[in-house]
Amino acid sequence: MKESAKDKLIRICIIIGCVSIVSVSFLFQDKKLDNKNFPLLATVIHLSNHVNDPPILAVYRYHNPKHYLILYKINRKNNHRFEAIKTIELDEKPKQLQSDKTSNGVWLLFVDGWTYYNENLQEEERENSLRVDDITSIPFKYDPNKKKVQLESNEQVIEFSALESDMLVDVYSLSKDKKLLLALFERDIKIIVIK
Repeated sequence: MKESAKDKLIRICIIIGCVSIVSVSFLFQDKKLDNKNFPLLATVIHLSNHVNDPPILAVYRYHNPKHYLILYKINRKNNHRFEAIKTIELDEKPKQLQSDKTSNGVWLLFVDGWTYYNENLQEEERENSLRVDDITSIPFKYDPNKKKVQLESNEQVIEFSALESDMLVDVYSLSKDKKLLLALFERDIKIIVIK
């Protein structure tokens, strides 16, 4: 049986379509895998003293295919909205972020060591002794049955909803009175307000 030109064209179109679908699937799968390799990193660089004093945090975020460092302030008067102050593109993923003892700058740990960025996200020389070695995370427990995170702040037990798949990493205080908290998930950041 001889194949007609029309049948041959249909067969070639089907093959090209299948190859295209497989190629696109691999491309999207690679992007998903890349995002898993680049979880969010964050550190609080300024604790709020009162409602008119917004907390400031530095966040590392990977957005295909680039690495970004972003400074945010949390507007306590406007429903705790995140407002980007400054953003820069990084050449590589940092391993860690830490705050500075005397400024609103941020320290990033790269493969070749620590680098300091000032409050305008400009790289500067700075003494390593000014880096805050450790910001204490507020201890928390995840209850998979209730799908809730439980923590204690100011001798008060706080619960909030979270799926196990959300992967809560740390909880930090955003205010000196510990009534405003930052929940850092692998892929997201949430603000917790304690009444």
